[in-house]
Amino acid sequence: MTSALLARSVLLLPRASTTATTKRYGSVLVKTLSCNISRIESSNLNSNATKKKPYWNKINSLLLKEFLSTDAGTHDDFEPKRKSVKGEDEALKMIEEHITNHHIMLYMKGTPSQPQCGFSSRVVKILQNESVDFSSVNVLDYPVIREAVKKYSDWPTIPQLYAGGIFIGGCDIISNLHDSGDLADVLKSEEKNDE
Repeated sequence: MTSALLARSVLLLPRASTTATTKRYGSVLVKTLSCNISRIESSNLNSNATKKKPYWNKINSLLLKEFLSTDAGTHDDFEPKRKSVKGEDEALKMIEEHITNHHIMLYMKGTPSQPQCGFSSRVVKILQNESVDFSSVNVLDYPVIREAVKKYSDWPTIPQLYAGGIFIGGCDIISNLHDSGDLADVLKSEEKNDE
């Protein structure tokens, strides 16, 4: 039974990119198996094959928990790269670069995949519904940019949408343009002006 158990566990072995990961996986596998082997073997003597699965599920979940964790031991290449913004002047220059270099630029709370406020979520859904590519900045990560973008546009709220270097508006204006069918025309006309 022990060899069958080890054979099954080897099939679960993820493709390791480093020998350290392989050694770590091996030590966790041995520890997990040694803790659970007696329960698995005793259950196999008294049960049929269908009752073996909960133990496999427990072993699999322990292994997955260990190897899918987001610990601080990840490689530097996979950590988020954030530029530090030191002052309002630098933030205003950065905003100018963003809206100049990206046709559609959204300053929002959160990210398009995880908006952190309902207004930002609404604007992201509208832009996705319009099938446009856009860039975004999470202002929650950059408090200096959060305040500077309000000054830049003279608009007090976030999210803020820019197209072709021109401020279009916040959530209410974007929603109204979308509902009236004019947003696609505004984005296209800004694209022509941008070229």
